[in-house]
Amino acid sequence: MTEMSNTEALVVLGGSIWPGPNGDKWQTNGLDAPGDAYGLTLDRFRVIAASHLAQGGGIIVASGGEATDTRPSIASVIEEELIALGVADRQVVKEEKSASTYQQLVALKEIIREHALTCVRLISNEWHLSRIRAMVECAPGLEHLACIIVEYVPAEATLLERNTLEWGATITVMRADPRLPSRLALEARGEAQIRAGTYKFK
Repeated sequence: MTEMSNTEALVVLGGSIWPGPNGDKWQTNGLDAPGDAYGLTLDRFRVIAASHLAQGGGIIVASGGEATDTRPSIASVIEEELIALGVADRQVVKEEKSASTYQQLVALKEIIREHALTCVRLISNEWHLSRIRAMVECAPGLEHLACIIVEYVPAEATLLERNTLEWGATITVMRADPRLPSRLALEARGEAQIRAGTYKFK
């Protein structure tokens, strides 16, 4: 496990949460979750991958808001899952105001300043990272990311590297999902719009 310095951070970009099969415990999306209109999201891959990488030390940012009177923030669910996977609670920094990927990237400005970060490692699913990279490179309001090192970490590759026997079949199921091409097309369209300057940031 590569040791992380005090000026590096892992950032788990939150996707969505659901109340679980029995409706009694909010959680990120695993294989048992409904996902969204474009199929499986498997946000939990991000959390599990981050828990492995966090063993190298440093801080880990759990990102995502959208709390209401009846549901917790995405960040708080990610934090709970990270701790259950063995991450020390002192390592976790929550960002609970954002409601989109773009807003999560904007919110990093304050965290970078507060912790004097020189590097952030953005953890998400492999289908999501190209659009994230386009935002970092082209979106307005993200100048704080131009001043530091930004790395893009695909959760799936991290899990396969950690344990191919454990994760190979699960990730094969994800990649073979018949709804995945629609998601990939949506992400590709978004990336193209970002680079063309026509994307509607939320």
